[in-house]
Parts: sequence; C-alpha cells; structure tokens
Amino acid sequence: MNEILIALVLHYTTQDNLDLDLICRDVKAEKLTVDQAQQMLDAQNEKLNGYEIQIDEICVYTESECHALKEKHSTATMRVAIPACVKLGFDRYE
Repeated sequence: MNEILIALVLHYTTQDNLDLDLICRDVKAEKLTVDQAQQMLDAQNEKLNGYEIQIDEICVYTESECHALKEKHSTATMRVAIPACVKLGFDRYE
C-alpha cells in the first residue's frame, strides 16, 4: 500500500524551474489548513529566491501519483497551478 503524501496546489511566478522538493514537511492533510501552509511558506520566503508562491489548495495523493505529477510539471516556467508533492520542511536549505 502506497504511503499517502501531502500535495499542495501551488500558484507561482518564476522564470526558472521551481524545485518541487523545495517545499517539504511531514504532516497529515487534515492537520494543515491552506492558511497554515501559506504562513509556513511565507515564513520561509527568503529561502525561495524571490519566487512568488501562493497555496491554492491542499490535496492528498499516493506516493506514485506525486512522482507522476512532479515529472509532468517539473519544467513548468509560467504562472500555473501545480499539484506538487510535498513533505514540507525546507531542511535541504537550512
């Protein structure tokens, strides 16, 4: 059985590819509201190199679905809504 992971639909503007692993945090979907996720994202904004990111909604996907979504959207460079697999945490950038 695949582990259920959190995914956020991110709305962002950038000229570069957004690393979808950049926003990561271990938390269950029902325990993180859109507002809470947005606050966490805003708090880490200085680590996002100027990306404008807004969380539109929180979705739940299986691990395999997340990998497929990341693969499909990995080269998106326009302002779009992306279901991005996240395990929230920014540990890679601390």
